[in-house]
Amino acid sequence: MGLWVNTRPLYALCFYDLDLFDGDVIVTMVKAHSQIWMTGVLVDTPYHQRPAA
Repeated sequence: MGLWVNTRPLYALCFYDLDLFDGDVIVTMVKAHSQIWMTGVLVDTPYHQRPAA
């Protein structure tokens, strides 16, 4: 499976319930994602932090 994933584009969606999580959790999640979908628009997040190598 690794070869298949490495040779094809991969898209994933993460959903977070804003009524369930407080602002601290949401900010942490935003930092983990390079883009977010907000009010119908895909936006690059300036807060994205790549994992340490």
